[in-house]
Amino acid sequence: MSKYAKVIKMKISLVFLACFCFVFCNGCTVNNVEKDRLYFDFFGTTVYVNIYDTGGFFWQKQTADKCFNEIEGVLLDLSRDFSCESEDSFVNKFNNLSSGESVLVSEQFQAVFDLAKSAYEETDGAFNPAVKYLVDLWGFSKRHSEIEFVKTENYDRDRNSDGSFNLPDSEYITAFKSLADFSKVTLENGYLIKNCESVMVNGAVYNQKIDLSGIVKGYASEKIKEIIESYGYKHFYLSIGTSSMYLSTTLKNEPFDLGITDPKNPTGAPNKSILVENAFVSTSGTYQNCYTLSGKTYHHIINSKTGEPCETDILSATIKSSSGALSDAFSTAVMVMGVDSALEFLDNNEQVISYVLICNDIVYEKLAC
Repeated sequence: MSKYAKVIKMKISLVFLACFCFVFCNGCTVNNVEKDRLYFDFFGTTVYVNIYDTGGFFWQKQTADKCFNEIEGVLLDLSRDFSCESEDSFVNKFNNLSSGESVLVSEQFQAVFDLAKSAYEETDGAFNPAVKYLVDLWGFSKRHSEIEFVKTENYDRDRNSDGSFNLPDSEYITAFKSLADFSKVTLENGYLIKNCESVMVNGAVYNQKIDLSGIVKGYASEKIKEIIESYGYKHFYLSIGTSSMYLSTTLKNEPFDLGITDPKNPTGAPNKSILVENAFVSTSGTYQNCYTLSGKTYHHIINSKTGEPCETDILSATIKSSSGALSDAFSTAVMVMGVDSALEFLDNNEQVISYVLICNDIVYEKLAC
């Protein structure tokens, strides 16, 4: 591969960044030392790290490899604690508990849980890790995207030829709404306690389940940033899927010009951009993980108060923040809030640096570098 070009500004489309990062750089090595790396299958998405610092001591191969290996170790640790796919994760251990039972969790888990609980309370439940059963009920869990979808739950419906699912029975919506009370998950002396009562539908018992992937990706971006900076690198960006990013500065010490995906044309050119310098960015949208049934689009962002995909006038929300975890959580929350409540929330939140809310006919934005 050829050497990196020195770039003043770069247009980066969130939807393509993880998979097509080579579009935005001219190569992957400086003096044969690796400068970027992909980490696959982190909560069903791809982590991409790209460092622009060139030459000097910092690009000795041993130092670079040590940095990237440390990043990989952090990702593995987070997957071990939070993955819904791993039987031994603390998330799955909690999900397998009955009401009133508890599990001892790690300090790392406690830190992320505290952030999640804070975001839940701050957004009045718009960010809610306890909607896992509702996400599954509506057909938006990972298993529903498998080539050969196999029904394993009483509430499962066949997948239609166009990828959609018929609407779920109302009795399941009502039951699973009661399980989506994240306030009933408590942490005491290192123990995560399930206080929510179980529900029974058609003879089957369901206990509350949680999924912290909506905040742990942002948290992971914070940890990766800390590692990169600890090695002295100053010019870099990282992305976790299409939702969570951190961008420092270009080699010219100027902000990145970040393209925002057009929710009406996700595979086309970005229709908005935002300048980012030493900040975290997260984006959520109704155009991702969705299907259309009888002319209506249903998406994966669930309103726990209705038990259904949220009825929102926001097509996508991009949040720039000083916190990776909170920008991740807030970008989802404001989709549930709707534009009026979202604007009030964002304009009065000190952690939010700037935002872009794309609606059908208007774009609301607060721009600051």
